Amino acid sequence: MGPAMRAALASGTTDMIGLARPFALEPDLPMRLLREPRHASQCPHPTTGVAFIDKMAMLSITWYESQLDRIAKGKRPDPGLNAWRVVAGTFGRLGAHAFSKRRASPGDR
Repeated sequence: MGPAMRAALASGTTDMIGLARPFALEPDLPMRLLREPRHASQCPHPTTGVAFIDKMAMLSITWYESQLDRIAKGKRPDPGLNAWRVVAGTFGRLGAHAFSKRRASPGDR
């Protein structure tokens, strides 16, 4: 665990540290942190430049899902992955289902 993660947990401002996004771009993150304890992962906020499209496609999630899909296919993550390509791929795979809610709201439980 890096110093920033320890500090965030120790401060009480957070109860946990999510690692899915850093792992999606750096599958070797645990080894890197052991070698370089001060390493800081960069997690981009991909955008098409059109806020409505980004929100509709849930780009903040689907872009990272696309990175995990690349890893599953034996490819390396692509930090420069084009956001429009991800949007097109998501709609191509999911069709109308791409517009469906994918996460439960607290009231849905």
